[in-house]
Amino acid sequence: MRSRSHAILETFVAHPTAANLLMVLMLIMGVVSLERLNTQFFPDFGIDIVTVSVAWSGASAEDVESNVIKALEPELRFLDSVDKVTSSAREGSGTVVVEYKSGTDMQAALSAVESAVSQIGTFPEDAEKPVISRIFRYDTISRLIVTGPYTESSLKYIAKRIRDDLLALGIDKVSMFPMRDEEIHVEVSSETLLELDMSLDDIATLIRVSSQDLPAGDTGGKSRQQLRGIGAMRTVNELATIDVLAHESGGAITLGDIAELRDTFVANAPIYLFNKEPAIELHVQRAVGADALVLAGRVDKYVRTLRSTLPANLTVQQFDVAANLIRERINLLLRNGAGNAHGLESDTDGRGPGPTAIRDAGNPAREVERHRAREGRHAGGSGCGSDESRRCRPPRRGACRGVSIGQLSRVRCVFPEDRWPR
Repeated sequence: MRSRSHAILETFVAHPTAANLLMVLMLIMGVVSLERLNTQFFPDFGIDIVTVSVAWSGASAEDVESNVIKALEPELRFLDSVDKVTSSAREGSGTVVVEYKSGTDMQAALSAVESAVSQIGTFPEDAEKPVISRIFRYDTISRLIVTGPYTESSLKYIAKRIRDDLLALGIDKVSMFPMRDEEIHVEVSSETLLELDMSLDDIATLIRVSSQDLPAGDTGGKSRQQLRGIGAMRTVNELATIDVLAHESGGAITLGDIAELRDTFVANAPIYLFNKEPAIELHVQRAVGADALVLAGRVDKYVRTLRSTLPANLTVQQFDVAANLIRERINLLLRNGAGNAHGLESDTDGRGPGPTAIRDAGNPAREVERHRAREGRHAGGSGCGSDESRRCRPPRRGACRGVSIGQLSRVRCVFPEDRWPR
């Protein structure tokens, strides 16, 4: 009984047009699929993890474990689709990492964790509110570095503008390094403090009381709205207006009158230098499922446009472009494919059967006829006794081989004109 594969081969041999139609259909499907194919460096895989962190200032690791971790674990371990729960306690904080099984609806899982944590009422009173977050995976698109003879605050302002522009273009995440926290330093001389009969603690208390946002209740009624008093001061000019003392004449001494205020950054945080100049790096990333080449093209176009709007001494350079690696791999595949096709075409240069021989290989009578015609041509030419007598020798055995297709068996002898045995 003939196998199914042999029957398919015989069908294509009997109906060669069907094979051509199948090939055209496969090519069309390939072109359509190529247009929908997502281009990225690594395959998509999710990170199904939710973390719960609780800060408890001044607590030892043992206290965090007994009062925070042991309260969280029973509520989280038996949630639906949980695969693994890992906890860690250190001085001042504790963290619980909840890993879920592959394919879990992480949005529903995050809601379940938030609901479970909200039901815990045994946390220490001075512990901070639990922070619940889901871990996302991002892939690098490229990195940008902004550098020039400017202050760090000026470079940070420009970097923030670039970050906001990239996010508006559809980039999923843009991180800035270094992210040193901004501070406002207030310096008061000791002579001034003695004259005012105040201390630095008095100045700090005055600033803290004068600069804060406070809840102010709600409006009530059907259209209930929350009210909040806005009083936080975040700039040097705003802090300079704080009243320190009042004159008997009705005037006031402000903080700007007695102190020197200036914007600065946290002193112990790392800084970036590029060619001995301050610099800020932006890490441009994409989320899972986004097309790396499409987003990289948007970033390239934006950077080219941006450079024309910046001062000449301010440099924006792009490096670590992941799209270049993707393009190199695609080009490598194309070169390999083109090389294989070229090898098939060049098989007619004396190292393999030509197109005519391959076409006639399915007809034994045609092959024998070609062989006899070639023998007659050589015998009627210079003759076997001439200089070309070596061309009259019988063909090598390697030119014939057996071919079997289903119940059809034949001997295939191919003698192309440009490969007459020598």
